[in-house]
Amino acid sequence: MTDEEKTLTEDKLDRPYSEIFNTEGWDKIKEPVSLVNVILTEAIKRRASDVHFEPLEKVVRVRYRIDGLLYPVFFFSKDLHPGVVSRIKVLSRLDVAERRLPQEGRFKMGGIDVRVSIIPAHFGEKVALRILDIRYLKGLTIDKLGLEEEILKKYTRAISRPFGMIIIAGPTGSGKTTTLYAAIRALNTPQRHILTIEDPIEYEIEGVNQVQVRETIGLTFPAVLRAFLRQDPDIIMLGEMRDPETAEVGIRSALTGHLLLTTLHTNNAVGAIARLINLKIPTPLLASALIFVGAQRLIRKVCPKCAIPYKPSPELLEKLGIKIEDKDIIFYRANGCSECNNLGYKGRVAIMEALEITEEIRNLILTEAPESQIKKAALSSGMLPIKDVAMRKVLQGETTLEEVMRVIGGE
Repeated sequence: MTDEEKTLTEDKLDRPYSEIFNTEGWDKIKEPVSLVNVILTEAIKRRASDVHFEPLEKVVRVRYRIDGLLYPVFFFSKDLHPGVVSRIKVLSRLDVAERRLPQEGRFKMGGIDVRVSIIPAHFGEKVALRILDIRYLKGLTIDKLGLEEEILKKYTRAISRPFGMIIIAGPTGSGKTTTLYAAIRALNTPQRHILTIEDPIEYEIEGVNQVQVRETIGLTFPAVLRAFLRQDPDIIMLGEMRDPETAEVGIRSALTGHLLLTTLHTNNAVGAIARLINLKIPTPLLASALIFVGAQRLIRKVCPKCAIPYKPSPELLEKLGIKIEDKDIIFYRANGCSECNNLGYKGRVAIMEALEITEEIRNLILTEAPESQIKKAALSSGMLPIKDVAMRKVLQGETTLEEVMRVIGGE
């Protein structure tokens, strides 16, 4: 492997946390309430989506997830750990005395909603905090997702349909729910009745009736979906198609005059079709209901203030399967500055493999054609592979080759 190729797999930020995060003075805080406040305040300032308190054998590690990546931030004494966990439990109204079982809760901190999950780990209770900035959702529209213009048009065209099923696919943390929320916001008018079933409810949307799943009392996805159909909805958002029963009830709702928006855990758009067939969904139902599949990832945007321009060698581009006719195109590499908190990247943008269901693809679904054959038809009808969409972001100077290799890999 050449030095140039190594740069595509190296973690540029694999360096001491003290070089990235300024935690000076934190080690002097001996009061749990103050320590929790400092850690959370800094997490919000850094745009962290998650905060992890992880008890190790001798210390407790604090990590932030920023733009999809985890960074160690701080280590504190195990002596403070019980007080820190108790403080979080008090904030989220959990049982302070219970240390043997998992617990879940939430609390608010200003305009920020914090979701809490606590599990009993080997060296003590491990806490994960999900930070949900309500202010972000209020400004979220589908044109701010960062989708390519033609892909945005396909998505907009799909959500404008009066009925049918729309799937946003991708792994955990790929922004699927956010993309659906953006669609719900675009569709949310006084003339439309919108119902959502979620586990958990990420954001509260004014004017939308949202239901939280509670399986312990029988409030499951299928049970709520069946009840929804008696509520005269126009649009239904189903958090996830997890099992055959949920999938079939959801698809039948899309066939009875409702627009259904949902998610699946598959890596590509065509894979979502195969996944539903594996869930034993009758192909006539699937072919009739499905109108759009978007396979999505989130990719970090390189910081425009400190990005380093360079020209990759023709040999590297050829090895990566990248064909660049314009020899003068400049690529960028992440560096790090005060503007991006020394991370080299700031914010993320969605990239999507957008599959519109054509008559040809419907017929292939009906005959249970191989995934490769459906993919070939999708490509011939204008679907752009997600790797090609990601490379457009590189050519536009929005991200780096390193980031594409990290997120997309060999897809």
